[in-house]
Amino acid sequence: VVITSINIDGNLFLIGSHQKEKGQSPEQFKIVIPKIPAYFTGTGDLMTALLLGWSNKYRDNLDIAAELAVSSLQVLLLLMP
Repeated sequence: VVITSINIDGNLFLIGSHQKEKGQSPEQFKIVIPKIPAYFTGTGDLMTALLLGWSNKYRDNLDIAAELAVSSLQVLLLLMP
């Protein structure tokens, strides 16, 4: 489970939880997302696509896939004119 764009006290987070194997306790993680002072549309769809792509590459490591998806999105948004 991944929840993006959680705003807590002015800070933006992605939070997630996953269970690597049946019977194991779920692992939780959070990623602080730096805010970019601009308005963008379609970032949710792009984030979903990036997360899908990275999770396909890192099948057993959702936290790494999410971190790479967030960093990929940040780079793309910073390159926007």
